[in-house]
Amino acid sequence: PVEGKTHVCLDTAFMPEHTINASHLRALRMHGDSMNPTLNDGDYAIVHLESELINSGIYVLLIDSQFSINRIALRVDHSIEISYDNPSYKSYCVNKNDIKIYGKVILTLSNK
Repeated sequence: PVEGKTHVCLDTAFMPEHTINASHLRALRMHGDSMNPTLNDGDYAIVHLESELINSGIYVLLIDSQFSINRIALRVDHSIEISYDNPSYKSYCVNKNDIKIYGKVILTLSNK
């Protein structure tokens, strides 16, 4: 910890795309079980800051004033399907204008 914050150092060999600018990366700690087993409580998600849905994947979203990490996919009718990796949670669809995308999860780090 530095000044009350946890810093994560990554070698570019771990990055899926070597052209990613490090200033556009953030590490977020997962809370809850909605994305088990991909992200467990306490795991870290390395997020590339971007505001558009480029392709299906796991994204950091703002939905109804609540931040969440969810798997999302653009559907044929242009709605967005929001789903969870934990089968205890049900997926649902929203209008693209009803969410704000903050970034895409490009790497996960287990806390174990």
